[in-house]
Amino acid sequence: AYTWFNRFCALRFMEVNGYLPAHIRVFSDENNRFNPKFISESIYLGEQIAGIDMARVFELREASRDEELYKYLIIALCNALNPILPGIFTKLEDFTQILFPDYMLREGSIIDHLITDIPEDYFNIKNGQGQVEIIGWLYQYYISEMHDAVIDPLHGKVIKREDIPAATQVFTPDWVVQYIVDNTIGRLWIQSHPESNLESQLKYYISDESSCPQNITPQEITVLDPCVGSGHFLVYAIDVLMNIYREYGYSDRDAISEIISTNIYGFDIDKRAIQLAYFSLMMKGCQYDRRFLKRGVQPQLFCIEDTSVSDEFNQLLCKRNDSLQNDIVRILETMKNASEYGALIDFQSIDIDAIVERAPELGLNSFLQVVDCAKRLSANFAVVITNPPYMNKYSPELKSWLQANYKDYCGDLFSAFIYRCIRYCRPGGYMGMMTPNVWMFIKSYEKLRRHILGKHAITTLVQMAKGAFYNEATVDVCAFVVQANKPGQKGVFFRLEDFLGNMDVQNEKLLEAIQNSSVPYRYQVSDDLFTNLPGMPIGYWAGNALLQAFKTGTALGKIAKPRQGMATTDNNKYLRHWYEVAFEDIGFGLDRNAATHSNIRWFPYNKGGEFRKWYGNQDYVVNYQHDGREIKNDVLSKYPYLKNPDFVVKNPDTYFNPSLSWSKISSGHAAFRYYPQGFLYDVSGCSIFFDSEQERLYCAGFLNSIICLKLLEIISPTLNYETGHIAILPVLPCQNKDRICEIVQDNIRIAQDDWDSFETSWNFKKHPLI
Repeated sequence: AYTWFNRFCALRFMEVNGYLPAHIRVFSDENNRFNPKFISESIYLGEQIAGIDMARVFELREASRDEELYKYLIIALCNALNPILPGIFTKLEDFTQILFPDYMLREGSIIDHLITDIPEDYFNIKNGQGQVEIIGWLYQYYISEMHDAVIDPLHGKVIKREDIPAATQVFTPDWVVQYIVDNTIGRLWIQSHPESNLESQLKYYISDESSCPQNITPQEITVLDPCVGSGHFLVYAIDVLMNIYREYGYSDRDAISEIISTNIYGFDIDKRAIQLAYFSLMMKGCQYDRRFLKRGVQPQLFCIEDTSVSDEFNQLLCKRNDSLQNDIVRILETMKNASEYGALIDFQSIDIDAIVERAPELGLNSFLQVVDCAKRLSANFAVVITNPPYMNKYSPELKSWLQANYKDYCGDLFSAFIYRCIRYCRPGGYMGMMTPNVWMFIKSYEKLRRHILGKHAITTLVQMAKGAFYNEATVDVCAFVVQANKPGQKGVFFRLEDFLGNMDVQNEKLLEAIQNSSVPYRYQVSDDLFTNLPGMPIGYWAGNALLQAFKTGTALGKIAKPRQGMATTDNNKYLRHWYEVAFEDIGFGLDRNAATHSNIRWFPYNKGGEFRKWYGNQDYVVNYQHDGREIKNDVLSKYPYLKNPDFVVKNPDTYFNPSLSWSKISSGHAAFRYYPQGFLYDVSGCSIFFDSEQERLYCAGFLNSIICLKLLEIISPTLNYETGHIAILPVLPCQNKDRICEIVQDNIRIAQDDWDSFETSWNFKKHPLI
């Protein structure tokens, strides 16, 4: 089904743009109606399409067997296109012909929908509205049902090897592609040729005063998309490279052949995607050279597939004791599962040329196909651009391989790809990507940030607003460019967080900031800015005052103890709203010793809750009779491999102590509340414990301040506030600490009066209006 869908889309694009032999209309007539001229003009096709049996054509016409005739003609056309477009029109086997869809000439067929549902202008590249990328969009929606079936957000199931393409292929918006390409390929050329006029032709180029001492030629700008998909990045890269070649004195005809054969490279694990990318690049070639299909130029696209050699070869290899043996074994072991590892495979530490040179001597001729794959995966490029897969539900094999090869960067595939793609770059080259933005802030990606900031440089980055990419992938994203092996530079950053809306809104605001450098959401900062921040978050919008606070302040974790609470493992069994149990069975205001030695079953329980500052969210009680004996026994019975229940009953020495608390996950800003003695607390109601009441009150004022909010925006813009985030907040000394504590006490008292004025509070006496 896919094979024919793919070919129908390709034929439709070619017929609209006049790329088929003699400008044949395969699916429509000259008025773009679903009335294929292919049939009415079939008696003239013998001279235009090689391999057509005209006797067969006349036989079917005379018998009015139009459906059969149409099928025969399309199959013949696909076979005739094989010599010039072998990457998409492979020679049709008998079984493929048998699976040709029936009833193609009827109303409601796939061809009918292709003609009537999608305007012809969307395919027509000559009118400025159409683009070859429509093939990629059609493919994305073609596999959308499979994508939804593979991605199961409710169960988080492991993604099998064969399902990785459907799970991870996401089409990148045009403007993001242009922004990345303009600031990688374009930047490399402009830095090398300050006299160039290319900048005026790049809509998203970020001006830069830096220069490259090396005067590179167009052929040296080798460009790789390691997750090529339908070729979206490479298609636009051709346009930018074409302008470069024109500046260098090339004609369009000569330039496009050089670009397709010399400059552009693409890898993928999905054969279907490689076919689409192949077709897109070939059609782009036709756009610049009408006779391009006859020139024999083929794109440098490579499908990464599982590759192995015979058992005899393995036995031969084992008998040898050669200096290259370990490298050969590594290549063989890796390439057996290459379709799962994809472009993450890294053979740059292996001397591939030495293996090729000694292949005849070592009897490795049957190994050369594997070596060819390895050589492609060990190459370096001037520019690497891609939208990598976003996936963290690995098969056991992939998880083990990532741990072995990308231990510090294996939290998600996109993280490993960031690291690998920088390695694909030659020194001074550029890597551009669109990825989820969590790598900029979250602790689990700290080593990735340290690697980027320590050895390379972020030259530009766009952080999109939350939810802007919702229609394509439910992740918050950023697009960025890194220059390899050039640390210590200034970069230009765009913070679009405040401009809620889809990607069109983000595009509009980015263009505004490119054209007007004084907008408040554009920042130019040095990498040194981030190295002064705990955990090195990419907090590019932080001003000097906030940065100074991290230098001169004392980390909250040094003057207090932020802690995570218990997880009962069965809230239905152990938790109740306070009004669901007898009031006299609840132990209020006790310390841990008194609670343990009492026979009381229920105690106040802090479970986080909604946004509320200073006081409140006191809704639950927990069964913690006899120091939680029942919960602990239950935990040990459920998890017999645990030696003690501390895995879920965390930090019990802090239970019942006065605290400040916040909800771990916030729908907006963090809000901190005062809890008096007598509370236990939940994993979602994280708490901070102090040695003195004054420190508790003073820090309550700091934590609920606008300053703390700004600091948290740097440390954790994801609205997920872990104890580690709170522990590194800088607390500054203050001469007016007593006065601040008085104001905080007033705020707590006001919030408590408000909380107790409703019947949902266990301290409710009467409504204030009575």
